Amino acid sequence: MPKPDMWPSAGPKHRLDLIDVLVMSATREGGDNTIRVGFSGTRHIEADGVAAVSAAVRGLVQIAGLTGCSVEVSTGGCVGTDHRAMMEAHWAGFTVHTILPANRKLVPDDWQDFSTTWEEGGEYRARNKALVRRVSGLFVVADYPEQHPKSRRSGTWMTWRLGREAMKPMALMIQHDED
Repeated sequence: MPKPDMWPSAGPKHRLDLIDVLVMSATREGGDNTIRVGFSGTRHIEADGVAAVSAAVRGLVQIAGLTGCSVEVSTGGCVGTDHRAMMEAHWAGFTVHTILPANRKLVPDDWQDFSTTWEEGGEYRARNKALVRRVSGLFVVADYPEQHPKSRRSGTWMTWRLGREAMKPMALMIQHDED
């Protein structure tokens, strides 16, 4: 299958890349032909992060066109990467599922404008677990590398680790890839 211009796969060592796994999951026997992908990332998304989210959504549009699959994008509903992914996915005509955190202080006022469906996710860890459970793979935009001091208590890296534990294929983009 031809691949769109997308992010490289990252995370656990998989023989297949993220797009292959998403398509296989959607089209398996008994599947509903829906590509379920999550986006998680920094609240402080910058131009490179925005470009990465846009490229991923454009790639999903191409894959949906090639396969006839529908696409469901899930996010954690916060400002930054989540919000950008919600907007881009909505504009692409995808179903957007938002898993809201209990603490709404980082949820943008217009989140419902871009969400098709939503649910209460609870505290951040529970919300991140719900996101990982719902999707077949994840696109992640981190602000800094995992061991960087600015990444302490990072929800982005928490979601990454939960995805790794669940053996979900993931693509990672780090905005500031310095130590």
